[in-house]
Amino acid sequence: MPIDPRNYPPDWAEISHRIRFERAEGRCECRGECGHAHPGGRCNAPHGVTVYRSRTEPWVWRREPGDGFYPVKIILTTAHLDHDRQHNDDDNLRALCQFCHLSHDRLHRGALERQRALEAGQLELEMIFP
Repeated sequence: MPIDPRNYPPDWAEISHRIRFERAEGRCECRGECGHAHPGGRCNAPHGVTVYRSRTEPWVWRREPGDGFYPVKIILTTAHLDHDRQHNDDDNLRALCQFCHLSHDRLHRGALERQRALEAGQLELEMIFP
């Protein structure tokens, strides 16, 4: 999904490129920020390369096809660990492949949606059915 430039600083393209291709050397830097434990401690998926992801453990990938694996072209993105698009210190930014970035954001989006529902007066199921 394309980013809306109004939500990012004017130099975001340069910041993102530096994080993804200079610091991370074109590889995913996820060390579990996505909520998954990666073999070897880091995802390390290479930008622009087609890899094969496991259907049962999608955080696991390999370079060769095989049963239970499907092809995915890796797109490296830059994630804000605290989800604040204006907080662009290097220690708050991580080069993540699209899978890790979506998983990282899903954890945050779920919490936001829950908070919005509560603010709108919707009750939680555990409140209704203890």
